[in-house]
Amino acid sequence: MGKKLRYMIAAAVIALFATDALAQDAETVAGVQEPEAAAEATDVADEAVAIADVEETEAVVDADETTEASEKVAKEERVSADGSYKFIPSWGVGLQYGMTFTDMSNWNDYLLKPSRQSYFDVNLVAEHELYVEWTPIEGLRLSAFGGYQSLYTSNPGFNYGYAGIEPAFSVRRSFYEFAVGLGLGYGRTWIDSKINDYDGHALLVRPFIEARFYLCDIFALYLRVAFSYLKDFGTDATAYSRARDINNDLDTDKLSYAGPNIAIGFRFGDYATPVVHVGDRDGDGVKDDIDDCPDDPGSPEFNGCPVPDTDDDGICDPWVSERGLSEAFADVCKGVDQCPSDPEDFDGFEDEDGCPDGDNDGDGICDSWVSEKGLLDKYAHVCKGADQCPDELEDFDGNMDEDGCPDVDNDGDGLCDPWVSEKGLSDKYAHICKSKDLCPDYAAGEATKGCAKPDTDGDGYCDPWVYDKGLQNEFSCKGKDLCPEEAGDDANGCVTRRVVVTEDKIHINEAILFTLNKATIDKQSDSLLEEVAKTFKDNPRIKKVEVQGHTDLSGKAAKNQKLSEQRAKAVYDRLVKLGVEKSRLTHKGYGMTNPIIPLPAGAKKDTPEAAATNRRVVFQILEQDTVQKLITVDGEGKTVSDTKAPAADPEKTVEPAKDVKADKAKAKAEKAAADAEAKAKAKAEKEKAKAEKAAADAKAKAEKEKAKAEKAAADAKAKAEKEKAKAEKAKADAEAKAKAEKEKAAAAAAAAKAKADKAAKAVAKDP
Repeated sequence: MGKKLRYMIAAAVIALFATDALAQDAETVAGVQEPEAAAEATDVADEAVAIADVEETEAVVDADETTEASEKVAKEERVSADGSYKFIPSWGVGLQYGMTFTDMSNWNDYLLKPSRQSYFDVNLVAEHELYVEWTPIEGLRLSAFGGYQSLYTSNPGFNYGYAGIEPAFSVRRSFYEFAVGLGLGYGRTWIDSKINDYDGHALLVRPFIEARFYLCDIFALYLRVAFSYLKDFGTDATAYSRARDINNDLDTDKLSYAGPNIAIGFRFGDYATPVVHVGDRDGDGVKDDIDDCPDDPGSPEFNGCPVPDTDDDGICDPWVSERGLSEAFADVCKGVDQCPSDPEDFDGFEDEDGCPDGDNDGDGICDSWVSEKGLLDKYAHVCKGADQCPDELEDFDGNMDEDGCPDVDNDGDGLCDPWVSEKGLSDKYAHICKSKDLCPDYAAGEATKGCAKPDTDGDGYCDPWVYDKGLQNEFSCKGKDLCPEEAGDDANGCVTRRVVVTEDKIHINEAILFTLNKATIDKQSDSLLEEVAKTFKDNPRIKKVEVQGHTDLSGKAAKNQKLSEQRAKAVYDRLVKLGVEKSRLTHKGYGMTNPIIPLPAGAKKDTPEAAATNRRVVFQILEQDTVQKLITVDGEGKTVSDTKAPAADPEKTVEPAKDVKADKAKAKAEKAAADAEAKAKAKAEKEKAKAEKAAADAKAKAEKEKAKAEKAAADAKAKAEKEKAKAEKAKADAEAKAKAEKEKAAAAAAAAKAKADKAAKAVAKDP
């Protein structure tokens, strides 16, 4: 076979194998892509549901964040324009002095030398100029000027008079200004000499930069750096004819000079500082342009306004709506408060008007603010009049029942009850009572401030009731007297005795001594126990006493417990032996459990002093007859004492003396109790109404939130269904695509096979 034929057979074989492989790959791809597309569609659907759940949560969070952002924007600090830049048109006039550094050689070469004149030997031209300027818009300054330049020499002397305009671009900030501009002038030149004069015309071109400083609003200084160019033309032909004759090259184009220029100047005019000045009319530190209340002092917190809700009840003071600022303070309060100084109590009764209850104490007499604010008609169905004691119930006892205050002297002792002075009504009731009654329910004289004698036994120690009423600072006596009916000299106001009966104990002022670590009573304590036994006999009202044994905090607890029980039993036995009835005694050991002086932190045993204090026997009264009061009356029929120790013999007890004022006090007390009960009931009903309203509001809010949640859920569900439909469509598209790929692969395989068959036939035909 030829070389060409071999190549054709090889190509046919490769094509055949390639076609089969391509077909298999296509089928494999189609087979794999179909389940993968289905799986992918399912994953997309699941992900769509998850996204819907997440987006629902994010929607709620976004709503909260949007609200917070809105509040933040609303509360953003305002910035005043005070002190900021502001363009202000200006104008002025002034003078400028300058010098141009140049070379006059052209004039010498072309004009003076040919005419045999003296030369210019100075290369410094001085200038003097008058300016008028105007800045009509920001950044543009227009000036007109006239001036004179000279070499200040003679024979020859050079002079130039001119006028011109000067536009410039300027930037001013506070007291400084920078400018760049161009001066254009036109004028006459002349040269003075002894032989003849020279006249001409010249154009001045002078670009410059300038730095200016404003010393005040009417005066400024400046410095300029420029480049000055003067071009002479139109020379008088009759002048210097010799120069023309000798120098035929004489041309006015040759006559010019140029060079750097430096100048200083000043201006007078209207140069107001370009800074915004905003006032503060009310002097509250908030500039008027950001002050919502420029005529009323306020604070930056409320945009220069006073507190919009004086009583802090959430209802705006009237001025807020009057000035159209309700929206500005919507995050602080709402509505219009008819009682801006009294907070609304939100009890379900006209809670939107900002006023509290018209009758706070419920006695039927309106609180004073009702009449002061002209609201009596509004509250006529609740109360009437003006209550001078809005927190105290009127007692309606026939004495000034219309003022809303209870009796000024409840016990009738001529001293005013405390509330009178506390409410500043002492002058009003001066014809009824005086001073201040520290015991308004006890009739007494002014000497004891309306109370019983504070020191019955006169030993300088106050009777217990003084401390019970918290009046220890009102009287000269000091300390609490545990023996108020008997003058004493110890710290408790009692006579120094070894055995004293107090309210709850038979107190011994000496320790009962025992043999060390034993329950044997020392003989030194025999007489003390005899006094204790006698105390039982002298006080039959004492029915039951517990003999308590206590140890120190040293040693083992079990051992100390046993020792305390033994010692308590030993004292019990001794008292029984001394004649005290067993029925009146019991005994108990407490060991280390009730120390008077506890162990300090970290200590293992108490100090000797603490141990001596903690080792003790206590006689604790468990039962005794009820203490009866003994009331004595002085010659005027006034009670002078209401504390007396219990009598040893009940038959000798004096019954309380009858007092007609007591009946009145009792009646008043009963009425006060009834009034208090009625007030409490009314208050309870009010609280109930308030609670019901709060519950209704909460329910409405819950329903609103529920509806919101249901809507969010519905939206999420709709979105999920939309995503699911999208996923199903993606799945269908994937299946269609896989099918198309499979068909395409099959077609390619068929074409390849046909091509291979054709090649094989060609080989067979031409071997």
